[in-house]
Amino acid sequence: MYSLMFHKFQIAEYFDGASGGAETSISIPKRDFFRVNIYENTKWHVRLLAYAARKKIESALTSARRAQPKPPFQGEVDRYLRYKGSGLMAQEDPLEEEAIEYLCSHGDDVMARHQTPPHLSEAIFEKDWRSLTTQQKCGRLVAERLSDTEVPVDTVANFGSQMDVISPFLAERFPNTEFVSVDFPEKLEENNTAVLPERENWTFESGYPLTLLQEGKISPDILFCTSTSVLFRTREFEAYLEALSETTNILIFNESWFPETFSSDFLSVTRPEDINPGEPYLGGEFSNYHHNYKHLLGKHGYEISLSRILSQPDKNYHTLQLVAYNTQLEKETDQHD
Repeated sequence: MYSLMFHKFQIAEYFDGASGGAETSISIPKRDFFRVNIYENTKWHVRLLAYAARKKIESALTSARRAQPKPPFQGEVDRYLRYKGSGLMAQEDPLEEEAIEYLCSHGDDVMARHQTPPHLSEAIFEKDWRSLTTQQKCGRLVAERLSDTEVPVDTVANFGSQMDVISPFLAERFPNTEFVSVDFPEKLEENNTAVLPERENWTFESGYPLTLLQEGKISPDILFCTSTSVLFRTREFEAYLEALSETTNILIFNESWFPETFSSDFLSVTRPEDINPGEPYLGGEFSNYHHNYKHLLGKHGYEISLSRILSQPDKNYHTLQLVAYNTQLEKETDQHD
């Protein structure tokens, strides 16, 4: 059974003739599959059961006993259930003003707690895709699309950039293209330039990326993001796509791809096109939303040219890489020509 299953995971990417879009290919070594889909999923099941048992026991204990420290896993499950049921990540519509202000004012604190990822170098083009870090995978994918595209590219934006090691690497490699890092923190530029090399063609925009798009403050030819679109609920994601469809030719996603949290299906990797478009499933420690990208992008005039799931060594997730082209803008360009 396992040999057949893993043989299926190694099939090459192929095109779905019925829709014109690419079916997602999967390339995951056995070790990484077992680590993420079986070990991590089992660990979450155990934590949930332990959490439920502790809650039941707590209700029968005295207040003094209840004051004892929580085991480490309980904080993680608390956080998962909190994100699942309420809070910023659970909003279906675009963020409201209060949430935006909170993220802008507290984003600097979040960035301060995260280490800067390793800088990118030319070595990423020589290694196997599956051996690269998340940031390296994204940098290589964007660089290859910039080298190959025949569409004029003046501006490239990174949404949800935080510490953006990708843009300065690309800015040096493509000096005639402007790169913009976009995220909530008010001190986004200050935090980045304090630890990363400055580039003349690399700038910053702080604020809610959706608002910046809708107000015309940014209008990238190419948008890329890593571990970002998985934070959007469906309506917010569609609002982004509606705004992007007016100006952006190419979308590049490089997203963490988890098994469905607490799912009993350990023996498969879910392709995005197999997900119910209106019900993105939750997965991972931070309850990321896993979308049907083919459906959502298609509604807004984008056609997928690449969709693949790769292993992510030493992480508790895989990586989804997806590239989509704006067919509506291509038609408008052809008509003007």
